[in-house]
Amino acid sequence: MPYLIRSFPLIILFIINTSCAQESKLSDAKNYNLSFEKVISNQPTYWHTLGNNQYLSYIDSDQVKNGEYSVALESVENSMPKFKSWVFMLPKHLEGKEITLSGYIKTENITEGYAGLMIRIDPGVSITVMEEQGVKGTTDWKEYKVSLPLQPEKTKSIAIGGLLLGNGKAWFDDFKVFVDGNDITLLKGKVYPASTDIEFQNGSKINSIDLSADKVENLMLLTKVWGFLKYHHPKIAKGELNWDYELFRFLPKYLSIASSEEREILLVNWIEKLGQLNSLVQPRQEGVNIFLNNNTDWIKTGAFSSKLKNKLMQIYENRWNETNNHYYIGVGQESENPIFKNESAYEKMPYPDAGFRLLSLMRYWNIIQYYFPYRNLIDKNWDGVLKEYIPQFILAKNELDYELVVLKLIGEVGDSHANIWSGADKLDQLKGNYFAPSKVDFIENKLVVTNHFARTPLIQTPFKLGDIITHVNNQSIESIIDSLKIYYPGSNEWTVKRNLAQEILRSPSNKMKVKFTRDGQTYIKEMILYPRHELDMQGFYLKESKMNYFKILESNVGYVNTSSLLPEHISELREKLKDTKGVIIDLRHSPSGAEIYHSLGSLFVENAVPFVRTICMNMNKPGEFILRPPNQIGSYGSTFKGKVIVLLNENTQSSQEYTAMALKSGVNTILLGSPTAGADGNMSNFQLPGGISTSISGIGILYPDGRHTQRIGLIPDVYVLRTVKGIKQGNDELLKRAIEEINR
Repeated sequence: MPYLIRSFPLIILFIINTSCAQESKLSDAKNYNLSFEKVISNQPTYWHTLGNNQYLSYIDSDQVKNGEYSVALESVENSMPKFKSWVFMLPKHLEGKEITLSGYIKTENITEGYAGLMIRIDPGVSITVMEEQGVKGTTDWKEYKVSLPLQPEKTKSIAIGGLLLGNGKAWFDDFKVFVDGNDITLLKGKVYPASTDIEFQNGSKINSIDLSADKVENLMLLTKVWGFLKYHHPKIAKGELNWDYELFRFLPKYLSIASSEEREILLVNWIEKLGQLNSLVQPRQEGVNIFLNNNTDWIKTGAFSSKLKNKLMQIYENRWNETNNHYYIGVGQESENPIFKNESAYEKMPYPDAGFRLLSLMRYWNIIQYYFPYRNLIDKNWDGVLKEYIPQFILAKNELDYELVVLKLIGEVGDSHANIWSGADKLDQLKGNYFAPSKVDFIENKLVVTNHFARTPLIQTPFKLGDIITHVNNQSIESIIDSLKIYYPGSNEWTVKRNLAQEILRSPSNKMKVKFTRDGQTYIKEMILYPRHELDMQGFYLKESKMNYFKILESNVGYVNTSSLLPEHISELREKLKDTKGVIIDLRHSPSGAEIYHSLGSLFVENAVPFVRTICMNMNKPGEFILRPPNQIGSYGSTFKGKVIVLLNENTQSSQEYTAMALKSGVNTILLGSPTAGADGNMSNFQLPGGISTSISGIGILYPDGRHTQRIGLIPDVYVLRTVKGIKQGNDELLKRAIEEINR
């Protein structure tokens, strides 16, 4: 039975007041995951959770109705509020009279509430949560349905899901959504005029660009105006124009202008051709803590005509403000990070022409300008970066040159979440497909052999643990670092070196000359390199994820391996820790992929404690970032009273850093090791011309008192650095010191 939100019973207020209205990441119907069969890092793709972070939420391969997986929700004793849900944001605004959600539910010992299906239409249109049909007690799989009338003219987003209110456990599987009886996975999506424009799909028709000083200044202004219009003008926001292609229609005339007056007349005419602006009332902004201003000073103080300034400010004052209805930008499901939409990769042109190379720079520069929460931490002036890179992008003479200049640009933002993740084929060829059979790291400012990927009769290495490599192919390690570091993006010096170490013994040849020292002796040898798969490098880096999440070390010290720790382990972990002297939590390896920070952190706090603040974009003011109130870790059940030692190093990055911040809020927690990577916040992915895939940190992460973690990393309470001596002896020096700290 549907209810209007304002007449809903109090028990449902938490659901009503918790925001669901976020942007779907789906591109088309084939990506729907309504049966939970698509799983990444132990989470169903495109689904997120809302409600009590202490409640458990996970995939289950044992209890299923159809396929391989279902999803489960499970209560935790003495945990409030007594609610959690799996949520899926529908990828489009549905046209029709009625929406219906069907799905299978199985329950176990549900009391003081129920399990049910949910549909929610925002902003504040209507919601149904099966209040009168809720499933209680213990039941086997059964199909249920809920429906709501559609109101497209009032709707900005629609969320569906399964929820648990109260105590117990519930499983959900095989969801389906229908509009007027038609399966939405079979419906055709809205066709935007921007997506039907194909004039420049094979090239921009611009093969050269004059790079004289005045022309570069003109291109800088065009980059700013083009990006401003892209994110502010209603006509572009509604998908009525392919803004990439409008650039190519405008460029030929713009490139031929002979004066600043002619330039500004052309820009004003371009804006006027977009049509008459309707007056749009901007939402009121009260009680908001602004962290970064959107900065329209470049308009107000720019060296161009008042007429152009007035046109731009008029657009700003009547900017598009439908939060989840912008053709190019949306809000992420699991956080308030930007989702970049309809940014074509143009992968069929791996070496884009001059027009597309300029577009690549303009797209990247404006994404950073408007949607990078750490833009105030960039070392260089961002306008200066634009001026510096316009010639480099235009003059890139082949595919490799283009990929290298893109990589250099990405490095300018100082973010370990930012790199080229795919699409750089020539760059991969330059680096090569052969790897050394030994792992190296920078220890005590030296390149040291720290492990071996594989040692078999067929795969041999000249190295022993602790060997110090001084030269590769007759080039010193110091000179290699100096020449290559600009192509290894990172938040700080130690992450740049970390990333460089992973590839410094990589080559297009299967042989490499190395010079190294061992116990005071110098050796020069020709080393055989191997393809990645022969070394099982993937297995090496994932080995911790296949180990048990918990073990007892000497002196009755507990050890938690977060690479395999899942939310459903937390209740069991609480029991395992009861009789231990202390616990070591290792965050030096890749996480399990499941969100554990809240449930794990709650074991070590006595009361609700703030542990982090986030910086999120303001969708109604592109370029503005808002500082959110502190997030808290709540206490549930008995608090572990022993010492808690958290192990950190340069590999502790992103979600592991976030988990470390949650653990640091514990009553007896010590961070031990070396500074972390300094790259926290949900990643936002996007594409650049040439088929290049990249990303940025999409939200900012601060300590509760406002201190930055980005680029700085988390600073340990107890510094312990690996040493060459420790590597030679096969000692885990951080782990050894942690045990000593607990035994003090």
